[in-house]
Amino acid sequence: MNSSGSILMISERRQHRSQGLKAQILIVRAFAFREGLTVRIAPPISEEAADRYARIKRRIERRGSRLDENDVWIAATSLSLGAILVTADSDFQRVRGLTLEDWVEENSR
Repeated sequence: MNSSGSILMISERRQHRSQGLKAQILIVRAFAFREGLTVRIAPPISEEAADRYARIKRRIERRGSRLDENDVWIAATSLSLGAILVTADSDFQRVRGLTLEDWVEENSR
């Protein structure tokens, strides 16, 4: 079974890059349809989320700590939206200003 990443790779191999993003998306969707897949195009990352990402990453590194790359993006996006992050992952507690809820812990009481 092909993944959407594989379909994007096919598009790259066939050198559809020069056709622009909208054309690439249509090509990818056509391949996905043929393969019986659904393709969801992620919205672009906001400037605020990117800025938050950079600040979180810098603070974590300054402390000599580590946070998974995807977790940094999740935290940055949550902060930029002013959203509550629902997670049982205690690593997020290292991100200052992030509002967390752990529904797993709440349900185990």
